[in-house]
Amino acid sequence: VLKARQLGVSTLAQALVAHRIYNTSYIRAIAGSDVEEQATYLFNMNERIYNQLPFFLRPPRIVPYKAGRELRLSNGSGLKAAWGKTTRGALQDQGGKKGNIERGRTNGVVHISELATWDNPEQLDSSLLPGVPTSWMSLVLFESTAELAGDWWHRHWQACQEGTTPRSWSNIFIPWCVEPSKYALRPPESWEPNALTKQVRDTIERDISQWTGESMRLTAAQLYWYEA
Repeated sequence: VLKARQLGVSTLAQALVAHRIYNTSYIRAIAGSDVEEQATYLFNMNERIYNQLPFFLRPPRIVPYKAGRELRLSNGSGLKAAWGKTTRGALQDQGGKKGNIERGRTNGVVHISELATWDNPEQLDSSLLPGVPTSWMSLVLFESTAELAGDWWHRHWQACQEGTTPRSWSNIFIPWCVEPSKYALRPPESWEPNALTKQVRDTIERDISQWTGESMRLTAAQLYWYEA
């Protein structure tokens, strides 16, 4: 999922992870980001879902239980927070930054966030993805905003779009303009968009239907937000 900020995609992803591990036995899942703080944030989303479920939909926890880090359930499934700057397998002269996220482990359900900001996203290819079973039961969700043209996230997105990756991925693009309640500012009465803003408007209105399934006309408030 390539997306604008603050659209609830991480929450939706954790809801899908929760549905899988609470209702299916023996599923190992991870919630991952580049740094521990963000990985814990994702984990806590899932834990909040767990705590709000009625008792008859909650598989009992089993010990050891690590708040913010690891959830083990009586159905044999579980969730663990993981982050790219893990020092698993790191050498001292590398400053503990080697990054071997989940190397040597099998995870059938994976949610990875904010990939555009990772220092070493290549570890996903070498450490994480080889441990995901090739099965219809597997679920892998990558989601991030865009950052730099030509970075790992950009190249991965393009490869998935072209179908040149070893496994099958489905690209979802959620642009800023589909949420006018968040991404809009009231323009001054005399405001006119500049040339670049008009070019962006024309590009969006030309291409948007391939991602949303319908045409769109951007409002002056949306264009002013973009320009501002």
